[in-house]
Amino acid sequence: MKNKLAFLFLISLPLAFCEQIKAQIVQDIAGRPLIPNKYAEIKGDIYFNENWSKGYVISADGKKNNTYFLKYDEIEDVPVYLSKEEAYTFVDRIIEFSLIDDSGIAVIFRNGFKPSSKTTEQSYFQVIYDGDIKLLKKNIKNIIEDREYNSATTVKKITTSPLYFLIDYSQNIIQIKRDTKSILGVLGKNEAVSNYMKENKLDLKKDPDLIKLLTFYSTIIKK
Repeated sequence: MKNKLAFLFLISLPLAFCEQIKAQIVQDIAGRPLIPNKYAEIKGDIYFNENWSKGYVISADGKKNNTYFLKYDEIEDVPVYLSKEEAYTFVDRIIEFSLIDDSGIAVIFRNGFKPSSKTTEQSYFQVIYDGDIKLLKKNIKNIIEDREYNSATTVKKITTSPLYFLIDYSQNIIQIKRDTKSILGVLGKNEAVSNYMKENKLDLKKDPDLIKLLTFYSTIIKK
């Protein structure tokens, strides 16, 4: 009799109330709400992109969803999404996501690479060049305490240190400096590469020039 009454009570609930319960259950599965104003008193931005961006995420089971509005929290090293004007982190493991940066360019972030001295397998990297040899960028953000000149007050602020890595043919992750010596130390000395750099006047501190070099290097290695 109790079960019958409970069933009658449920079917008599307003449809809107049932939908609200359903939405709450789905939300609990999809993500966890961020703590509001966690970094409100810290100078600097925790996010890679200032504005929410339409993008996609790929979960560990290979499913792709392109319905999210995303930001990338570089302090916690996690993508977050917007739902009903609140920010959430994903419960499911995300192996890749893409968003539009503040200059209007689509960028891809991916994890699952071998650990380095400053990163783990769960660390996300911006994939700048996705060839046989990969060029990755990682913004390391830290919170430090700083006392401004002639001030007795200590403030907390965010510092950003961009690091660059190459993934070689053996999938090793190698941190590099943006100079010829460091990069050729990974690629190996090669007369054709050196000539290509000179002929094209490449500046390896510029992403397009480094991408040109890696693209050329991949073609001669395959021969």
